[in-house]
Amino acid sequence: MILLQSKSPLLFEDGFHIRVRSEDRPPFYAISHVSAPNERDGHSLSAVPFYSIHLFLCPASCILENGELLLRPFDILFLPPDTPRRFIFTEENTRQVTAFFLPAPPGSPFGSDQIQLLDLLSLSGPVYRLPAEDMKMLFSGLNGICTAPADLPALRDLTVHMRFTGLLLALCSSRDKNAYVSETPPRPSAGKMYDVAAYIRRHFAEPLTLSDIAAKFYVSSFYLSHRFRAVIGSTLSDYIRGIRIRNVQALLTTSSVTITDAAMRCGFTSFSQFNRSFRAAVGMSPSEYRRFMSPDRLTITQERNSPKDAGPIS
Repeated sequence: MILLQSKSPLLFEDGFHIRVRSEDRPPFYAISHVSAPNERDGHSLSAVPFYSIHLFLCPASCILENGELLLRPFDILFLPPDTPRRFIFTEENTRQVTAFFLPAPPGSPFGSDQIQLLDLLSLSGPVYRLPAEDMKMLFSGLNGICTAPADLPALRDLTVHMRFTGLLLALCSSRDKNAYVSETPPRPSAGKMYDVAAYIRRHFAEPLTLSDIAAKFYVSSFYLSHRFRAVIGSTLSDYIRGIRIRNVQALLTTSSVTITDAAMRCGFTSFSQFNRSFRAAVGMSPSEYRRFMSPDRLTITQERNSPKDAGPIS
């Protein structure tokens, strides 16, 4: 559960996913609360053939063909189909609530009205930064989708369709309160620090020192140390350690390698230091973590988060 500043709870849990109908049989919806991929390492923009709404739960930026949008937590991004975009996040394991959808065709009941509604949103967007009271209404709409009845697929799908349309209406009715203003993107030096972070994520298993990384990016060690902390919010050594620990966690959860091998594969050279760092970051020892994340414990979570495939809207 996530709390908005006004203490309104968003009920979506990590891994939630619901799908209604298919892309070739609109109205189609695919709504999820999942880890958002960090696309800073790439250079090309990608597009999807759907309308999309993104509710960001952390700072981010979106690269479009005509420029860059800086986004704050709880900003809403509305994009028409086939809009080239690329997302950049400053944190690891960033999450967002994303909805991809195609409206009912114009010839169907209320289909033309829904298209007009989407046209209004397209003209007023793409970013909505709304007051807390309006966000509470939008959260209520999202919660209504999250709690749609699951035992009767046809009823669940119709409920999602109606509540999602209500969500679009609420967003459209709040467009005059949009407080978003274009902000200046980070300075080039900040972009270099993001590139350093991306380099660490790709090379975490290799020896990484402040002086070596500084030389690779043609900056002084003093500058890299201070600027990295100012931009990323973590010291370089803490960031490296955190990336390595997260990768050890993944190995302990998904493979049978020994704890020592997992630590070495992820760049730790001192087992005693690894144990101290792991316990400080995770709150338990590596062996306790492996037992805690054993398949027997995960079965319930996996069943709860499994996709809810949908049938037709009756």
